[in-house]
Amino acid sequence: MDNIVDEEIFSQLEEHLKCNELNWLMEAGISYDAKLPLMVPLTNKVKKYLEDKDKLIYDEILSPLFDELPESCHIEHVLSHLGDYAALSERSRDKKVIINGSSIDLNTLENAHNLIIESISNAIRSGYVEDKYGNTKFKN
Repeated sequence: MDNIVDEEIFSQLEEHLKCNELNWLMEAGISYDAKLPLMVPLTNKVKKYLEDKDKLIYDEILSPLFDELPESCHIEHVLSHLGDYAALSERSRDKKVIINGSSIDLNTLENAHNLIIESISNAIRSGYVEDKYGNTKFKN
């Protein structure tokens, strides 16, 4: 009986693997083992990158967005929030939104988005990861 059950399970698994539309469920933290940064260290890396690369965008957009969002937010939340502001700006008559009392135009929002994506890309390409103690590691 056990052999029949095992064969049936194997058969079902094999059929799923043959499917053109696969979805995989991975546990949280799998990116660390793959030498990809986790969200909090990646967020810290992006903050530092923008602070060094474009202080104006850091001060007028990134920092205020972190002030608006919950303390537990990370860079993915910021990108979503920034996208929401860009959509609002795009639909507005003057192509601007107010963030933390400052009027920000659509081009500046798009530039901030691009800089964040650039920073994330750089971190992934370089193999930037932090361990649980905040020590920086890079791919070998």
